[in-house]
Amino acid sequence: MLYFLFQDHAIFRALWSNTHRVARLVWRSNHPTYRRLRRLKQLGVENVLSLRGNTKKSPYLFEKESCDRLGLTLTVIALGARNVWQKERVIALLDYFDNTDAPFLMHCKSGADRTSLAAAYYLIYKCGTPVALARKQLGMRYLHFKWTKTGVLDFMLDEYEHFSNQNPDRDLRYWITNVYDADAIKQAFNQERAAKGKSQIK
Repeated sequence: MLYFLFQDHAIFRALWSNTHRVARLVWRSNHPTYRRLRRLKQLGVENVLSLRGNTKKSPYLFEKESCDRLGLTLTVIALGARNVWQKERVIALLDYFDNTDAPFLMHCKSGADRTSLAAAYYLIYKCGTPVALARKQLGMRYLHFKWTKTGVLDFMLDEYEHFSNQNPDRDLRYWITNVYDADAIKQAFNQERAAKGKSQIK
């Protein structure tokens, strides 16, 4: 319980909610409290997507208990905030978007980084939103800071935008399935940071 309250920042989330609407029936947030889940259920949310992983630790266990009490379906797709996402996990994310009925909530720990890119991907993939507009999901409004190591998520979106501009007939799933190279993106991002004198991701 002490880990959950202080190291995982649950005590702060009880007072602060980074909850926003992504699309008409899709929400994004930091790690939700029971009360927030209950309010979202009243708005029609039946499915919750956690991007955190760590299913043996207290944040997941408390969330699972809350979802079970409220009759919500909880799914976990573990993604990183400071690392390039593995191809199979991005495909799992797109599969979730295809196979899960909205309304649903997606979240990570703070709702700032992993959730921001996932929200941008949702708008691009399911709503046909231009990348330039979807990019607003990765902004300071959500406490996402591009100049830190979490900027690797912006870089991932940059790489797709470059591809999309040259291949307007190919969608995000095509890029992820046939073009996406996590190692190459990581290397290019680290090279860019090294040129700017910044620390690199491992």
